[in-house]
Amino acid sequence: MNNLKLLVAKNIQKSFGKKVVLRDVDMEVFRNDILGMIGPNGAGKTTLLNILTGNLAQDRGQIYLGGLDISRTKPHARFRMGVGRTFQNVRPFHSLTVEKNIRVAARLRVESRKVSAEVMRIIELLGLKPYADEAVSECSLIVRKKTELGKAVVGGAKLVLLDEPFAGLVEEEINDLAEDIKLLREEGVAFVVVEHVVSALMKLANRVFVLHLGTKLAEGTPHEIVKNTDVLQVYLGGQFGSA
Repeated sequence: MNNLKLLVAKNIQKSFGKKVVLRDVDMEVFRNDILGMIGPNGAGKTTLLNILTGNLAQDRGQIYLGGLDISRTKPHARFRMGVGRTFQNVRPFHSLTVEKNIRVAARLRVESRKVSAEVMRIIELLGLKPYADEAVSECSLIVRKKTELGKAVVGGAKLVLLDEPFAGLVEEEINDLAEDIKLLREEGVAFVVVEHVVSALMKLANRVFVLHLGTKLAEGTPHEIVKNTDVLQVYLGGQFGSA
């Protein structure tokens, strides 16, 4: 793994009213990382993703991308800087084709004369060529998820945040999408992956970050995390074997 730090979040805190959702959370993402993020419901995972992408402002703390302070940078600017995002509930433009969905995103990052070539590169890389001219509304869930992944990475993404990418997929589709993520990592894209299908995430991630009650409970390799007594207590020993 390339140990150069891509993203650094320091002392992130967020409250909604009197409820503290994140409390002084530190996170580092390295270049070519696949950092898994797990934790029980309500741990603060999605809130942290929203803060990292700029969709939600932290109350306190700093975020650096490649050493540049992006703590107050707007979401569209972070996207242009190479930070992409997918959501648990896929959000494509349903009336557009797969190709046009990815093209819309590409125009935000790529010079006009290079858009078509970049869109086709991503379509071929993700195995979407057979569906390129189909309306997303007519496509299967796995194709819609791949389209969303394509929108997030097209045009030179550096970091992509995935919120439950495996939700709703069967095992074969999970393995397919995981291979796409690994392939993109080989091309220089780092990932933060929030996922409740913990067994699949443990096979995919090179590091795992555990949130519990808004604080970092543990961080380490998948092997270290599955043997961590604090993590095992939170999960009651059962979640690591779930499919």
